[in-house]
Amino acid sequence: MKKLLLFIVALPLIYCGIWFYAAHKIKSEVHHIYEREAPKNGYKLLGDAPKVTGFPGKHIISVNTGIEIENTKLTFDSASIKTIPLAGQPLEININNLAIYDPLKETPYEIFNVNATLIPPKNMPTTLTEQDLLPWQKLNQKINIKHLHIEANDMHLTSNGFAGLDSALQPNINLQTKMTGYIKLVEFITKNNKNVSPIAGAIAMSVLNGMAKEDPATGEKFVEFDLVVKDRALAIGPVKAIKVPKIYWPKE
Repeated sequence: MKKLLLFIVALPLIYCGIWFYAAHKIKSEVHHIYEREAPKNGYKLLGDAPKVTGFPGKHIISVNTGIEIENTKLTFDSASIKTIPLAGQPLEININNLAIYDPLKETPYEIFNVNATLIPPKNMPTTLTEQDLLPWQKLNQKINIKHLHIEANDMHLTSNGFAGLDSALQPNINLQTKMTGYIKLVEFITKNNKNVSPIAGAIAMSVLNGMAKEDPATGEKFVEFDLVVKDRALAIGPVKAIKVPKIYWPKE
């Protein structure tokens, strides 16, 4: 009985020790990415270093401000990842007021709210370098996107599917998607991407209108389609929307 009581008393202490040890390891790894990996890989994390909170539940990694990649800047009011730090455990991601800025303008393209649940494979690459990504890709590893929701003004997009890399280490993404407010998305792409002409935008709008259904409960129009990134092109259903910039991963 005495041993059982000691075990019961010790159990919360053991849990606390494991939780804070894991938090320390997460914090060290995040700070390593923030201070060394990010500058080495050509991007800059803005604002204060991320914090790790959430005790006694899941670990929550929180960051504010944003990120700069070459000349493109993304800012947000807050962003967080909630998870249990074990292989294959879901990652719950929330980003509030994500703004994407044109390098030549001071105003953002658009402001989004994003929440997602991702399930990474048990074997993830150690670093984002060709040396580590190539073996990972050859195993055909993919991230399961269990849930993705993006909203911006009148546009709401809900998806699930997968994300991985092709043999050239470029994005290979397939998402089964339902979207309302698709007119806003087409207008956004046509306005902000010089590779998409007004004629192409009008054709895309015509195709999406042809695919649209009406929600009997709300009367709102929506479209369902596969959103695919393949061979460096983004396709919305049957329409190839934009060319995706090539990602250059560090060699090692």
